[in-house]
Amino acid sequence: MKTINKLIAIDSDVRSGTPCFRGTEIPVSLVIDHIAKGWSIPDLKKVFPKIKTSDMENLMYYLSEKFTNGKKTDETWSFNCG
Repeated sequence: MKTINKLIAIDSDVRSGTPCFRGTEIPVSLVIDHIAKGWSIPDLKKVFPKIKTSDMENLMYYLSEKFTNGKKTDETWSFNCG
């Protein structure tokens, strides 16, 4: 697995320093928003063909580890937005 630093680039000359997938101008936050909406990797690849499948998988793995503290969980998350 690549480290997150190898997946993401922050460059003030690219999208005003917004974190993007390395070698692209695709903001990581945009892909995360799509993942949160339930998009699969094949769905994402159709819209973002410049991002390697392995990079998307590594991002999903990183997010999973980050938000579960590395612990496997069956907990269902719900958010109250109102």
